Amino acid sequence: REDVVLVAMAGLHQIWAVDLNTGVVRAVAGSGRELNANSSVLSQAAFAQPSGLTVAPQLDGSGEVVYIADSESSSVRSLTFQPPNTRTIVGGDPFLSANLFAFGDVDGVGAAARLQHPLAVVAISPETVAVADSYNHKIKLLDVRRAAITTLAGTGAPGYCDGDSRSAQFAEPAGLAVSPDGRVLYVADTNNNAIRTVDIASGQVSTLDLSSVPAAAPPPSPDSRDGRVPRLTSSRATALAGPALALASGSQRCVVRLSIPTGYKPTADAQSKWQAFAVTTPTGAAAALVEVTPPSGELRWVNAKGEGIVAQAEVEVEVKRRGDAQGTVLEVVVEALAYYCRNGGGKSDLCLMDSVRWTLPVDTTAASRRDPPLVLEYILAAK
Repeated sequence: REDVVLVAMAGLHQIWAVDLNTGVVRAVAGSGRELNANSSVLSQAAFAQPSGLTVAPQLDGSGEVVYIADSESSSVRSLTFQPPNTRTIVGGDPFLSANLFAFGDVDGVGAAARLQHPLAVVAISPETVAVADSYNHKIKLLDVRRAAITTLAGTGAPGYCDGDSRSAQFAEPAGLAVSPDGRVLYVADTNNNAIRTVDIASGQVSTLDLSSVPAAAPPPSPDSRDGRVPRLTSSRATALAGPALALASGSQRCVVRLSIPTGYKPTADAQSKWQAFAVTTPTGAAAALVEVTPPSGELRWVNAKGEGIVAQAEVEVEVKRRGDAQGTVLEVVVEALAYYCRNGGGKSDLCLMDSVRWTLPVDTTAASRRDPPLVLEYILAAK
C-alpha cells in the first residue's frame, strides 16, 4: 500500500507500520525479543536489530515481500503479510535462534553464507537485492530465487578507494539506493563521509562528485520574524491561546510549567525541551523587533511543594524599540515537548510524548512588567 510506511525499529527488534491516512503507528511483526526466529504468526516472529528494509514483488507475482537487513543476527530476512510469514534467506544460525554470533564474510547459499552486521538492503528487481554488508565493508548481491549471496564490490578491508570490484574499498557502508533504470547503486559510505556509486553490471566503483551542489543554508535564528523557525512540536501538538504580552519597553518574564499526571515520571535519558520565537503579523510588522532570550532550552523536572512532578523553564521576552514602533503587534510562540513514562520508565512501562504550543499576542504600546511572571501551564496527557 502506498499509504503505509514500514519502519525498522532496531532498538525494539520489531517492524512497525505508519498509516499515513490515520497517523496510527503499530507493530506489525516481531515479538520484541532479540532473536533470529521465524513464524507464520507475525507477532511471534523475532528480529535482532532490524536496520534496513526494501519492498519487492514476490517471485510468483502473488503480492509483495519485505526484505530485512537483520543486523545483529547478520542475516537477510523476508516478511510477507499475505500469507503471513517470515524466513531467513541468508546468514544467521538456522538451529539456534539466540545465536547472534554467526557472522563472518563468506559468499554462499542460505545458512552457509556469512555476513557481518548488514545495515541496508535495496531491491534491484524481484530476483535481486543489494546488501550493504557493513562490518565487512562490502556491497553484495542476493539472488533471491537461489538464496545465494555474492560480493559485488569491496575488498573486505576498510578504506577509501575507487576502482574495479576487486580493488575498491568502503568503510562501513550503511545506506543503499538504486537508480531508476536499475543499473547503478548509490552507497552511503558512512565512515568515508561520501556517496559512492557502483555499476551493477561491472562492479566499478566511483565517488559521486558533490562539489557543484550548493551549500545548505544555515537554519534561521530562533528570533527570526518570518516564521521559518523549525518547529519543535508537530501539527498534533495541543494549541493554546496565551495571554497578551505587554511590552512597551523592558521585558516580560514567562515561566513554562508542565505537570505530569499521577502515576507517571520523567523518562530516563530522554531530554524534554522548550523553545520560543517571535512571529510577525502582517500589519506594521517591520517596525519593531521582539527578541526571545534565551531562545530554547531544557525542561528541568522539579517537585513543586510535594504536589507532583513538574517540568519548568523560564523564558525571558524582551522588546527592542525601533523607530516609530508604536502600535506594532507581534506574536510570541512558546513550544514545549515532554517525555514521560508510567511507573518510572522501565523497559516494560508505557512511555509517552506530549507537546503543547502557546501563541501569545504582543502589544508594544501597553506598559510592560517583569514581575509577577506570566505562567504558562499545561497538564500532560495520561493514557
